[in-house]
Amino acid sequence: MALRIPLGISDFRHLRREGMDYIDKSLLIRDIIDDTSALLLLPRPRRFGKTLNLSMLRYYFERPPAGEDRAALFHGLSIRSAGAHYRAHFGRYPVVSLSFKGVKQDRPEACLAALHGKLQQVYKEHQGLLAGDLLQPAERRDFL
Repeated sequence: MALRIPLGISDFRHLRREGMDYIDKSLLIRDIIDDTSALLLLPRPRRFGKTLNLSMLRYYFERPPAGEDRAALFHGLSIRSAGAHYRAHFGRYPVVSLSFKGVKQDRPEACLAALHGKLQQVYKEHQGLLAGDLLQPAERRDFL
């Protein structure tokens, strides 16, 4: 059976749904939950999967949109058997994920425009916050 190596893929959900080979790094989730530091720095060498790890963290901690079940993404991974304390954090939090990967413009104006586009994308992903009463009136104005 040929390996399906996910070269260049940094989206955890895409990698798992396509059944690509994955070295289980899900216990990073446990380590982060157990860490009592106010700030975490996760330095890794180039091409070590930093963006993929952050994507995994997002899909684990983020409260998914209504109707989306993310449990299958973690089926067969070590974090599933780490205990109830860790499962209690699954899909529970609002998460803002912003990656500057791919922002490689030559001119400052073009770089600023690319960053603006990334921020627009984040706001679009969280438009659901405007429905319902999750935001205070001042927060709603700031969002808009």
